[in-house]
Amino acid sequence: MRLYSLLKDVKILKTNISDFSAGVSGITDSSKKVSTGCVFVCVPGIKHDGHDYIGRAVLSGASVIVCERMTDEIVQTGIPYVLTDSSRRALALMWSAWYGNPQKSMKTFAVTGTNGKTSTCAFLSSILKKSGIKTGVIGSISNTIDGEVLEGGCMTTPDPELLFRLFAKMRDSGAGAVVMEASSHALALDKLSGIVFDYGIFTNLTPEHLDFHPTMEDYAKAKSRLFRSCRTGIINADDGYHSMVTKNSTCNIKKYSLKERTADYFGFDIEADETSQEYLISCKKEIFRIKTQIIGTFTVYNTLAASACAYECGIPSPIINDGISSLAAIKGRAERLPCKKGFSVYIDYAHTPDALEKIIAELKKITKGKLIVVFGCGGDRDKRKRPMMGAIAVGGADLTVITTDNPRSEDPDAIIADILSGVDGMGNMAVVRDRKKALEYALSVAKKGDTVLVAGKGHEDYQILNDGVHPFSEHEIIEKFLNE
Repeated sequence: MRLYSLLKDVKILKTNISDFSAGVSGITDSSKKVSTGCVFVCVPGIKHDGHDYIGRAVLSGASVIVCERMTDEIVQTGIPYVLTDSSRRALALMWSAWYGNPQKSMKTFAVTGTNGKTSTCAFLSSILKKSGIKTGVIGSISNTIDGEVLEGGCMTTPDPELLFRLFAKMRDSGAGAVVMEASSHALALDKLSGIVFDYGIFTNLTPEHLDFHPTMEDYAKAKSRLFRSCRTGIINADDGYHSMVTKNSTCNIKKYSLKERTADYFGFDIEADETSQEYLISCKKEIFRIKTQIIGTFTVYNTLAASACAYECGIPSPIINDGISSLAAIKGRAERLPCKKGFSVYIDYAHTPDALEKIIAELKKITKGKLIVVFGCGGDRDKRKRPMMGAIAVGGADLTVITTDNPRSEDPDAIIADILSGVDGMGNMAVVRDRKKALEYALSVAKKGDTVLVAGKGHEDYQILNDGVHPFSEHEIIEKFLNE
């Protein structure tokens, strides 16, 4: 690709390049991946700054440096450079250009919020598929095109190199739409630069990622960036941060609510049982019914968001209902596992205080016997939520089994101690450090009419320990135990 094509949308503050017609062999922001003829983008990181590795990049064959500050290496080597206001933004714009701006060939949908992103994406993509649109999905569980799993996964929003490559694969496969999760990290770090989404959805905002965002206001500010880079915003009017998130938005705002009848999309007359729920949606043009096979008020909110977005796209209400009602389960999201023992087993990704509190409250409504909760907290993440989650679990469950989650580089016992600091003398609990044994213990004590909730890891089929990532499927462990 020619340099002028690659840098077409990048803001150039200063450069020593007079002829931009030269070809480049690639792009990288890692000095370890530099090859002859490529562009090295100096990205400031949390632990390392790409500007400190310019000398190494030049020795490895980089032909152009893109930076946001001048360095001695640039001056001394005389290497062609481009000074820009944001290397991160430039990196995203360059990858978009490298793949031919593939997002512009499809309808684009982004969902942001603390909880509900994955589920809302799943409901919306199901609706789009029912309407006959081949749809790609990018998110926490996997990256797919009409069910076919692509590379990547495990990251809510991929880095630009993978993100735009996925867009290109979706475009080339004939996809007409792509639905993706937009994390606050990706928005704050300009990973989505170059994308003007057709639709953006805001689900909710509760305390999370406060090890990255210094305040809730900063967290909301990061989320708000989506609504300055989309055409239509679908906003949860019942969330306390919705005004802050839409402040300075430049898009057409549509609100959905279960409380405000004046909202553009108002959900009411909710009827629920142990296996499904249905309700009515009122909008300016009609009132229509939605039925879902997944429990919880949070699911009503997620389906209402997806329905509102689809309706704004012009999809008829019968197809919207068909798309939502046909989705029997979402992996690791209030997912009920088959169990013939007389008790119920649910796996849920709840790894925030708000999410854990809500899934416990919903399961208590439908549990005839005791509610048993298995949970832990991840390592190298915000420590302040650990005692809060401990108090929520022990205060809401009849028995809480406290265990490990993904301890990462932290001592699992130290994480458990943080959890226990919030539950002193509160209720019935057990500490089983080994997560597999904790699952087996909870299942072994469950009796007819009880419910076992396994919270925190959801769809994950791995566990991250100090020595790396290990295979760990709660689905398989539970299935094997129940069958034995």
